[in-house]
Amino acid sequence: MKLQSLLYPTKQICDEEALYLHREGSLLLFDGFFNLFYLEKHHKYCDIESLSLELYIKGIKKLQIMHDRDVIDEIVIEKPVVSGMERLKGVAPEPVSEDDRISIELPYNQYDHGVFWFKAEIDEIATDWDIAGFYCADRDKVDVSPIEIAVNICTYKREKYVVRNMRSLMEWLEKTDIDDNRQEVADHLHVFIVDNAKTLMSDADFCAVTKVNGGEEQYDLIRVIPNANTGGTGGFSRGMMEAIDRKEALGLTHLLMMDDDAVFDPELFVRLYGFLSCLRGEYSEITVAGALMREDYPYIQHAAGEWYGQFKVHNDHIMADLRDFATCTSDWMTRADNAQKAYGAWWCCCYHMNTITLENLPLPIFVHHDDIQFGLKQMDRGIVFLNGINVWHQGFELVFPGVKQYYNMRNTLITSISYEPDYLKKHLKAWAIKRYIGMLISYRYGDCDFVYRGLMDFLRGKSWLMDSDPEALHKELMASYAARCPFVIKENLKNSMKYDVSNITPKELRSYYTHTRFNSSLFKKLSFNGWFLPADKEIKVITPLDSPWETYRHKRILLYEPATGKGCIMKRSNKELIKGALRMIRMAVAIDAWKFGGGIW
Repeated sequence: MKLQSLLYPTKQICDEEALYLHREGSLLLFDGFFNLFYLEKHHKYCDIESLSLELYIKGIKKLQIMHDRDVIDEIVIEKPVVSGMERLKGVAPEPVSEDDRISIELPYNQYDHGVFWFKAEIDEIATDWDIAGFYCADRDKVDVSPIEIAVNICTYKREKYVVRNMRSLMEWLEKTDIDDNRQEVADHLHVFIVDNAKTLMSDADFCAVTKVNGGEEQYDLIRVIPNANTGGTGGFSRGMMEAIDRKEALGLTHLLMMDDDAVFDPELFVRLYGFLSCLRGEYSEITVAGALMREDYPYIQHAAGEWYGQFKVHNDHIMADLRDFATCTSDWMTRADNAQKAYGAWWCCCYHMNTITLENLPLPIFVHHDDIQFGLKQMDRGIVFLNGINVWHQGFELVFPGVKQYYNMRNTLITSISYEPDYLKKHLKAWAIKRYIGMLISYRYGDCDFVYRGLMDFLRGKSWLMDSDPEALHKELMASYAARCPFVIKENLKNSMKYDVSNITPKELRSYYTHTRFNSSLFKKLSFNGWFLPADKEIKVITPLDSPWETYRHKRILLYEPATGKGCIMKRSNKELIKGALRMIRMAVAIDAWKFGGGIW
């Protein structure tokens, strides 16, 4: 049973070599994040008795098998290949040729923790070299479970992203391993693409890549499901219902949720399938969640498991640099018992089909917090994160939330009332008013509208939510924000600012998540960020990375999005200040009335 393949950087997916291997002269060190074999997680969750490293080698004269930083075995090519166990038994196998296929039995049962990897020394007289292969469990010694994986992708007018990922998948399906075998998981994979815009089947590139014929006949692997624009939540729910409907016919055992605009390496399916096939009975319904890597800095792991509490999403190890071996082998990466309170986000997260039921579908909240709410329900089943099960995605902090501010507000409160109701009732008023003030002093008046409306709609209760039309509501919110904050391409703005944000460093991005940017002096707070002080005539450029206090004494600002190049001029408005004061009074009164009334959720 193949557990993970040896990987190399590729231009199409990720070309950061340090994530795969390092070089020291004639030595190739396969100690990059994607080529480490994590022992503790496989020992705990999988019923594996033996492990081997299956390799095809060319131009290599020596291999060293490593556990953490220690050499535990050495294989000299063109000489008898004798493993540590065979040396003890006095067994000498046949020599391996210079260009050959070898199998190395690893001392899996001797090491419970840490990682396996290997070094390869290039033969100085070789004209070229090649190493390919995979880590493998003995199928005869594993009680292999039948696995059928449905992939649930929701999309809305993102044809270029879907085509890119489907092309990667289809090309991978044509490849074979060192034994000239097709990947086993390829015959146990089913892709459901929920098309909320109903435009995908009209895209010629998509049809050509996926072998769809005129919209009438779909390729066996891929099924496109036209759907109303019910947001990511509604789209994922539609994919869940499709999986439920086809569970028996396809024998589905698992459902993998994936973003449409994230880059993935199809190898994740090999690792997911191998891991699920070998699970011990007590962990058969564990959630396997994927990490999120950044597209701008592909070696940065933005998140691998987050947890929710006190109105916030928490990430204990955000923006980790995975080029560093010490980081990749730290306790929080290697241990199997460090994710009890974590949930898996739907950029890449696999659930057992027993969790996918009509009674367990997400609330119709359109976008945001659907994965949090669903994941928190599955905590008793456990969760695990494996290297190589991940996607690459654009950073979240380089655009303003826009309409998502409404969902951030409303859906955060829905999550809190479900999982921390006492904390919510105690702190809601202060949190909501503080949030509104943050938007107000930033001159983000559209966001002020959404903070206010998100709170008031939450206070309407679950019955209002279930009876609402999410698509109509979203259109209304979009129109409202476009009128309040008309973002346009920066070059078309009058008084365009020369502001280069293309070189934002990982350090600057990390500081965004420390929340220190919200700190300010007492004077700024008492003066309401200098609202009534003489104003500076300069137009201050404000990005999502900046503190809301950066507007201090500026009459006009340019809200600028580094990711889109769009901006919007906003002005300090006493009218908005008065409106905001009245709204905050109404918010406080409504919250007090709700706390005494209760019962709406």
